[in-house]
This record gives sequence, C-alpha cells and structure tokens, in this order.
Amino acid sequence: MRTIRSILTALALLIISNGLLFAQGGSNYSTFGFGDIRLSVGAAYEGMGSTYYGITSPYLVNTANPASWSFVQTTRVQAGYRFNQNKISSSTASTSQNNGKLDGATVLFSIDTGMAISGCIGLYPSSSINYSFTKPISFISEGTTVTGTTSYSGTGGLVTAIFGGSTRVMDGLYVGLAGLYHFGNISDLIESRLDDESFNTALNLNQDKFNGFGLRTGLLYQPTSQLTIGASFTTSASLSYIRLLRYDEANAFGQLVDTSSTYSEHTTSLPSILGLGASYLSGKFLIAADAEFQNFGTTNYRMNLPLSIEYTNASRFSVGVSRRGTSGAGVSYGDRIGINFGAGMKSLYYKVNGENINEYYGSFGLQLPFGGAAMVDASVTAGIRGTTNNNLLSEKFIRCSFSMSVGEIWFVPFKRD
Repeated sequence: MRTIRSILTALALLIISNGLLFAQGGSNYSTFGFGDIRLSVGAAYEGMGSTYYGITSPYLVNTANPASWSFVQTTRVQAGYRFNQNKISSSTASTSQNNGKLDGATVLFSIDTGMAISGCIGLYPSSSINYSFTKPISFISEGTTVTGTTSYSGTGGLVTAIFGGSTRVMDGLYVGLAGLYHFGNISDLIESRLDDESFNTALNLNQDKFNGFGLRTGLLYQPTSQLTIGASFTTSASLSYIRLLRYDEANAFGQLVDTSSTYSEHTTSLPSILGLGASYLSGKFLIAADAEFQNFGTTNYRMNLPLSIEYTNASRFSVGVSRRGTSGAGVSYGDRIGINFGAGMKSLYYKVNGENINEYYGSFGLQLPFGGAAMVDASVTAGIRGTTNNNLLSEKFIRCSFSMSVGEIWFVPFKRD
C-alpha cells in the first residue's frame, strides 16, 4: 500500500506542475472543433489499434468501458506519457511538428473480487488541440509593397475526470457506470507581424474555459470463456464556457500601444458516443475488433474560420491481435512478454472545403512485466491523415505511448456461505 501511495503523490505533483508538457505543434487538423477526441488512454490499447470495448485485462484500467473494471483483482495505479511526431505536407511544401504530454492517471480499487465489485477514479485527456502554421502577408500601402507573416497557433483541450464503479449482475454479465466531469482550456492565437518595422504587430487571442458533466455506461458479456462482447454509451454533455477575446498591438520595441479585452459566456455540446466491440481468446492469442460512432451534426463550436467547414458524423473501426504473455513460476522472461498488433481507420467529424478527412493507421506494442504486479506497456502507431486536394493538408504521423501500471491487494474478499 505504501508503494501505491508514493506513486499517487508523484502523479499529483506532475499534474500540478505540468512538468512533462511541451509543445511545438501537432496535427493542424486539430484546428477544428474540440481537436482530437479520445475515450481511452494507455499504450496497451494503442498497440492493438486503439481497440478496447470488448477487451478484459487483470491489470489495465479501461476508461472507455467501465464494465471492464470488474476484471481487475488488485488496486492499481496507471499513468502514461504520449509523444506525437507529425510531418505536414501541402501541394507545394512540407514541415515537421511534434508535441508530448502526460497521458492520464487513474486509480482502480478492486473492492470485492467475489462479486466483481470495483471502483475507479482518474483523469485523462479527452481532447487535444495543438497546431501551428504560418501564412505570408502582402499588400500595397501608399504605393509600396508591404510583406510579412501571420502565425496561427492553438493549444489546450478537454480533460475528463472519471469516477464510478462496476459489478457482475449475473454469470457472464458485467455492468459499469461512470460520471464524467469535463473541464479545460482552449487557446487560439493569431499574430500578424510585418517586415517593415514602422508597422505595429497585432495579436488576437481567443481563450475558452470549459466545464460540464456527462455519464458513461458499459456492458460486457461472456457467453463462453473465450468470447467477450462489449458495449459502451457516453451521453451528450452540455458544456459551459467563458470566452476571453483579447487584442494587443505592439510596436517594434515590443511596447504595447493598444490593448482591449472582452468576456462572454456561452454553451456548446459534446456529442453522444456509441462503442461496440468483441474479442476472442484462442490459446495465447486474443483477437479483437471495435466500431465507434459519434454524431457532431449539432455541434457549433469553433466554426468561424476562414475555411468552409461542416461538422458531420464520425466513425472508427479497428482490429487488434495480442499474443499474451504467460505468467507463473518457472516461465522465462521472454514468454512473459506480450506482443500487440493493430490497425484502424477513422472518418473524422469534419468536412473541410467539401472534403471528408480520414485517418488510416497501424500499430505495434509490447507488454513488459516487472515484479509481481507491475506492467510497462509501450506502443508505436504510424499513419496518415487528410488530403492535399482543394488546398488542404496531408499529414503523416508517429505516436509513441508509454504506460505503467502497478497493483497491490488492499481489500480481502468477503467470506460467503
């Protein structure tokens, strides 16, 4: 118990200090809406192509399907880190951008293994915005051509606090329910700087601060010991946000010559999400598949952009294969290592200039056991997103994820007649 308490203290300090956060830009498609949406974190799931709705594990904390918590029989702490490398190309040029940050922290309590009762609390990044790009400026002023650049950048996203529990309601059937509290900040900055120092530099900041509540239910059904069928539903969430609009104008010496700011209150919504999945265990091999659907048709957030943008339905389909490691006395370390593969495609929730934006990816991961109840997961995902048609961007990306999970027995199972 002392080990887990020490880890919890360290995680709290990391979250407060943001000591693992750095950003130089990521996907420029995160300009739209709430950015990149995620329901679950952890390198083990990413190694299987982000497949998780129908997967059970004795050590993973699955935030996408609360019913899976019943299969963890120790109190566990899970935390991770994620790094993204993007190569962004237009029809005429290309550039590279990267970013990385702490990838969630969760604690799961196995309360009663006899009834499969578990509780969970944690934080994870449910959306991420991290973009940066520059456009040239050129205009005529008093017969002289003036040039410069306008830089666009955005950071932030939503963080979701999850808290709930799960139990077995009958043989082979498990249910889970979780409350969700969404909060976070999204900032967009536009900076126009001219080469002629007689002109001032203009900075426009848009900053939104969010909060709102939602619910997530989960279901797992095991008609046989090899087959697992899972489902999860996340309700639509109403988000309130306070918007700061600030305009600054500075001269060539960096001195402010004009500034103004306004505050306003708004509401928007996160869409409902339906996830379905299944897995089949054959010997050491687990084969799994997911389907996920989101409806952004009623979302109106961040649509005032100098592009033709339309929010639409989003979907994701993925498959994963895991060669699970063998546990027990006398087993070599090589046989205890798990190996994961996966692939998937996403139809993202926006059309830009009439083009559907899709993502295709493949993944590889390792599960490395340490000690009796500790596990380190690592995964690499590579893929492509977008298109260069209609003056848009194509992105190639690599995502590296690392997760660590440690566990201890805190609760002794109840005695029953």
